[in-house]
Amino acid sequence: MPEEEIPVSETFPVTVIRWPSLVCSTFVAEAAMRGNSGITPGWSAAPRGARSIQKTRNKSASQGRKEGFIGEVFWTLPAESASLSLPCRLKEASLSALLFGFRRLRGDMSSFSPSLAEWLPAPEPADPTAEPRLHVVCRTSAQLGAVLTSPVAVASVTLDYEDLRRYADAVETARRTPEAPPLFLATPRIQKSGEEGFFKLIARAAPDGVLIRNLGGIQWFRREAPELTRVGDFSLNVSNPITARLFREQGLERLTLSYDLNAGQALDLLQSAPPQWFELTLHQHMPLFHMEHCVFCTFLSEGTDYTNCGRPCESQEVRLRDRVGQEHLLSADTGCRNTLFNGRAQTAARYFQPFLDSGLRDYRLELLREDASATWQLLRIYDDLLAGRIEGDEAWSEVGAISRLGVTEGTLG
Repeated sequence: MPEEEIPVSETFPVTVIRWPSLVCSTFVAEAAMRGNSGITPGWSAAPRGARSIQKTRNKSASQGRKEGFIGEVFWTLPAESASLSLPCRLKEASLSALLFGFRRLRGDMSSFSPSLAEWLPAPEPADPTAEPRLHVVCRTSAQLGAVLTSPVAVASVTLDYEDLRRYADAVETARRTPEAPPLFLATPRIQKSGEEGFFKLIARAAPDGVLIRNLGGIQWFRREAPELTRVGDFSLNVSNPITARLFREQGLERLTLSYDLNAGQALDLLQSAPPQWFELTLHQHMPLFHMEHCVFCTFLSEGTDYTNCGRPCESQEVRLRDRVGQEHLLSADTGCRNTLFNGRAQTAARYFQPFLDSGLRDYRLELLREDASATWQLLRIYDDLLAGRIEGDEAWSEVGAISRLGVTEGTLG
């Protein structure tokens, strides 16, 4: 029989004998963990009745047996085997292998004492004279046109379209506009195995950068399109300085502050990591949940998927009414998924000055279904706020949104 040495650790060498029987292989592994020496399985000439692994193991342990049959497979265990259950033996072997690996990497474990200071980011000097910058997320072509023709100068525009095939035309349109701001494209919120084609569509559109919303996007764009500027979205859930440092080391230029943080917690984070690493969402309709189920296909068509549903999501608007009568907008998303957004926008305008004083300079305005006129109005209000022409309370009053930062007043405090 062919054999293979698997170096689990120096203390627990394991020899796996490849049998055509899963039952036998299971007991080979178990016996190897128990005994450390050899195991001698063999075929019995006389067939035995089938017996479950669990019952056989329990009976053998209670009777102190060192051999037996499972089906037609004869097994023996070394005399020095310990009287331990399989989960305990696996745990002991795994821990031994883990400690062995640490010793190889860090030397003797007695000297291995990681401290929090090793993981915290080092201070970086910020430019106190830098002006605050406004970044805008557009979800319709009308919004993109309004931003490109507005007298308000924005630092960047990010497109978040349901159909990623529209990205290439949108990039070309923006590039034809004189003095157009850098154009970013948003990845899907969730990336499943086999959906790398979405990333390829984004890269082929040749934007200036990409708004990354999932871990797969970090890896793919770092490897396949390193020339693009990469910004991490809120879904990466950056809520502490250690996480921020790890994502920065993966090549992300800025990180959106987690929506789990309230204003005080976000300010604490900016004190423990360089504020120029971060971007704050000043205005948005909070995404409530994201789902695979497509409400448009289920209730507005006779079809079963995008091939036969007629795509009602492109012509119909769906709102869900909650128990207090508030209507929330349901939006189609990439891959026939749906995202439910809060029907009322929220603004962090009242907290702007403390964030500005902390050194934060990048702020985001997220549009949802605003038309060109509403887009221009929001651009004007937030441009006035960032330029210091109006105070946070005045901006909040003009916008008419809920005054809040994050999901609630904070779930981490």
